[in-house]
Amino acid sequence: MTYQEEVLFQAKAYAAKGWHVIPLYSVNEDGTCTCGDSKCTDIGKHPTTRRGLKDGSRDLAQIDRWFGGPTLLNVGIVTGEISGITVSNILKGIHQSMAGRYMRLLTSARTEGVVLVTGGLAADVGLLAAMREAAAEQNAEVDVRSHTSSILAGALGAAIWGAFRARKLAGKGVPLPA
Repeated sequence: MTYQEEVLFQAKAYAAKGWHVIPLYSVNEDGTCTCGDSKCTDIGKHPTTRRGLKDGSRDLAQIDRWFGGPTLLNVGIVTGEISGITVSNILKGIHQSMAGRYMRLLTSARTEGVVLVTGGLAADVGLLAAMREAAAEQNAEVDVRSHTSSILAGALGAAIWGAFRARKLAGKGVPLPA
């Protein structure tokens, strides 16, 4: 399947979910936008249609006209009420994906008991909720927690780990930047 055939397939799959799609310019091999504007700042990410996002459609005939030809295009999804996709839906999906990765790590390490989330993620209530949901779904014996001082603890932990690694590498004769 060619790249453009894959884009057409994905555009139709999105439309089947009820999402309105829009053709977007793509990226040339030299990294410039296919729109032809040498100063384009939205390379490969802006609509090719005259009315932009207002032209979004889930009509399969229209999608075939847009994506069925030889022109190299990307596909965009029109978010908002029209497609039933909001920013909070997207963030929830990201949080669920991250939580799934964390749970796989915790499971592979046979972690049980309290898990304190540190660093910048400690303040991400959406991620913490997704981690708790994932733990419950997997019947994991972990209690995901955070604390207002967790961000500082994460930074200190990273600094301590960095110092440990620096000493270890120095002991092996690896030159470190000054």
